Amino acid sequence: MHHVLEAKLVVGDMVFSIASEFIENESENVSKQDCELKAFDRLAKKIKNI
Repeated sequence: MHHVLEAKLVVGDMVFSIASEFIENESENVSKQDCELKAFDRLAKKIKNI
């Protein structure tokens, strides 16, 4: 099971996936867990570059 933050575009009855960002820690020895807010910052940067 993986947690993923998705950016979607909804147009009428159609839904398009624009970008995805995994919510995961880079290593096991971290002081804070990764969360949706941090993943949103990374996802927003990806969307700006599209």
